[in-house]
Amino acid sequence: MFNAPIPGESLMREPGNAPWEQPPQFPTVQESLTFYMDKFDDDETLEDALFILDQDFPLDLFVESILMYGEMEGKHTSDVSFLIGPVLHEHLLSMASVAGVTVREFQGETKSEKQKQKMIKDLQIVLGDDRYMSDVATELKSTVKEAVTNDVQIQLPASKAKKGLISRKV
Repeated sequence: MFNAPIPGESLMREPGNAPWEQPPQFPTVQESLTFYMDKFDDDETLEDALFILDQDFPLDLFVESILMYGEMEGKHTSDVSFLIGPVLHEHLLSMASVAGVTVREFQGETKSEKQKQKMIKDLQIVLGDDRYMSDVATELKSTVKEAVTNDVQIQLPASKAKKGLISRKV
């Protein structure tokens, strides 16, 4: 129950005892990549990985987790992780497609989804969908239409004017 480290305990140990403080087990990119490829040649390991990916776990996060664990265990360095990450990603993606597993490649929304949502929101504002416009914007829109047709100078109504420290006096 009380087996957690005491604060500062890591500063009292002899440096160089942690696996990541030692020379890596696989110092080259080729050796590290061979290590991971051999791991995924095992049917049980591959089946577990495909099960995780089939549960809609993002592939990029899965690969990052595997490589970070390898760094912590002293298998390779972080620069080797950076170099073999894309190769391992593509390898697992191709293994999943051969097995018929649909894979979510990246975590979070993709850039195209974000752009699509922004475009929809902008179009709704331009087309006058009041759900996305505040009361001030709706009133300002009607005032602008009236000013354009009647050639009148636009002013915000006093009831809707800002009343903060930096706001204009009306």
